This record gives sequence, C-alpha cells and structure tokens, in this order.
Amino acid sequence: LLMFAAALPAFAQNETTAQQTAPNVIAPELYARANDALQAENFDRAVLDYSLFILLNPTLSFAYYERGYAYFSLNDYEHALEDVSQAIRTSSAAEEAAYNAALYTLRGDIKLQQREIEAAIEDYSQSLEFQQTTTVLFSRSQLYAATMSYEAALTDLNDAIALDDANPVYYVYRGSLNSAMSDRAAAGTDYMEFFRVIQTETRSTQ
Repeated sequence: LLMFAAALPAFAQNETTAQQTAPNVIAPELYARANDALQAENFDRAVLDYSLFILLNPTLSFAYYERGYAYFSLNDYEHALEDVSQAIRTSSAAEEAAYNAALYTLRGDIKLQQREIEAAIEDYSQSLEFQQTTTVLFSRSQLYAATMSYEAALTDLNDAIALDDANPVYYVYRGSLNSAMSDRAAAGTDYMEFFRVIQTETRSTQ
C-alpha cells in the first residue's frame, strides 16, 4: 500500500522571482542557477549551487527546502532530513500555508523512506494542518492502513475523494480498506465506482 510521489510544488517555482528580487538576498543569480538545475533534475549541480548560496544566505528557508529536495532526489535522506528540518526552523509565520505544508510533506516523505512510519504520519498530519491536499491525505491513509488503523485510513480516503472524486485509484484503495474491515457491500460499491470513473474517462478521451 505504500505509494507516494514527491514533487517540487508550483509555488516554489513561482517564489523564485520574489527571492531573486528581494533586497536582502546575496547573489540571486546563484539561486536562480540552482533553481534551474533543480527543475532540470540535475540534482548534483543543484546541491552544489544551493550550498554556495546558503553560505551567503544562511537564514533563507526556501534554499534549505530546495536543497533538501535535491538531496531527497539523490536518495541522500540524512542530508535531506537535516535541510528540511532547518527549513522548518527558519520558516516564518508569514510564509504561505502551502509552503509550510510542503515542508512537512517533504519531511514526511523522507521519514517514510527511512521506514519511520509513525514519524511520517506525524509530519503528514502537521502538513494537513496547514493545507488539505489529496496527495497527503492519500499518503497518510496508506500509512494508517499499513499500521492497521483502518478507520483513520478510511477517513482520510473519504476526505481525499471529497476533494477529488474523479480519481479512480482512490476507489480501489477504499474498496481494499472496506474489504479489510469486512464490509463487502461497501467494497463492492467502491469497485463499481472505480469502473464507472474509468468508463467516464475513456468516453471523455474518445
């Protein structure tokens, strides 16, 4: 059941311009180059450029977050965890909710890769306090299911479906949960809904 996808949020890309033009940022061109490398998935180059930028700007939360994402993409979870934790510490209350949510989501993803399930759940929960997203609800649901907390897993899937009722994957997983909870009628309804959504998608693309 453990599936998740980490991606650099769109707001992080949009924030680049603001960071480059901020009067207190030193060497904004270095930040821009690091960000370009990150978007191009040249993660080694991104780590190098972010590291140089952080030496000049040691209190910029976004730089730690983005370098942490680069480390995460390189499967260097120890350094990724250090960076995202530092990004959380240096993030201000004035930051957008979406950014603060992304910080805890990324740390939850790291914890998941380190097989620290309870810690990952805690970070996903903190992320959801800032912003409700289907991705994090689905991820936390899978972790609850893996720990046999089926009621909590079902609640998260219901919330994810409320936000996006056109994603057929959610119905498959909710059907599996209902089967695990011995609710065959609900499971059958979910599987039928899965096929309905798939058929709707197929017709819409023809």
